Amino acid sequence: MQSFSITPSFVNARWLSRSAGWALAAIFIASSFPKLRNPHLFLDSVYGYELLGPSAGIFIAIIVPWLELVIAANLLIGIFVEGTLLAAFILAVIFTFANTWAVVRGIKVSCGCFGADPSMTSVSWTTVVISAAVGLAAVAGLFFRFSADSIHVSGEPVLA
Repeated sequence: MQSFSITPSFVNARWLSRSAGWALAAIFIASSFPKLRNPHLFLDSVYGYELLGPSAGIFIAIIVPWLELVIAANLLIGIFVEGTLLAAFILAVIFTFANTWAVVRGIKVSCGCFGADPSMTSVSWTTVVISAAVGLAAVAGLFFRFSADSIHVSGEPVLA
């Protein structure tokens, strides 16, 4: 019988991946609920970016909050983690692009990140940085997940 010892690097990589996933789950839960409660406010925010027409805006306003909730649930439960982290990254890239677009063009719009309260300040470079940080957290989660999966224990690959 072969004895297995898990190296500290495996434990750290797996823990860092899970921590990134849990942090992203908290962000996406906090972001999705206000949008689900007041979808019309989020739709106003989507239109405010001046990127989409009426049909695409409605589609995005319906899909994004549910997608955020599914991403959060998958990360908390631990299913389809790699694909979910990739989806979180893609969503963050889209958010970062939209926020950058609004700032560069001088569009005054509530970001809609945690609901679309019209009294909230408009998109700024701070919201661009926050969106990019969410994307970096997703990439970090993927990196550490793949790092943990590629570490060998006693000569045998570690299975996820």
